[in-house]
Amino acid sequence: MDITHALGDRVQWFRAEAEMYRWLEHYERKHSELFRVIERFRHDKVVWRGVADREEAENGGLNGAVTFGRMQAAMHKRLEHNARVIFKSAHSSAHHEWVSATGFDDLVIKVNNWRDVVFKWMDEMSIHRVYKDF
Repeated sequence: MDITHALGDRVQWFRAEAEMYRWLEHYERKHSELFRVIERFRHDKVVWRGVADREEAENGGLNGAVTFGRMQAAMHKRLEHNARVIFKSAHSSAHHEWVSATGFDDLVIKVNNWRDVVFKWMDEMSIHRVYKDF
């Protein structure tokens, strides 16, 4: 094999590896972004419920601010529920273990465990996984 052919193979290998990592990053990012959106809806629900409860306690009953706060809390509760249902039911495009994460830290652990299984062949061939440097 001549040197130019060998160099061409190496270039092709590195290009394919970079493309694989880009695909992997996008796949993981979609999961984490939907997870973040669900958590944001949950947080907003709690905040609006707290605003309504505080307004009711301070003013001794229902008023427009309390009603608005409860409506916002209910809306964010529905949004959280709907996003969670969609995320967990997207079996064809979502990773089945990742959707069961109980928190962002748990999601990161599940993603890292999945990477170890999927890329075990690289470890067996002593191929350096560049993302582990970070």
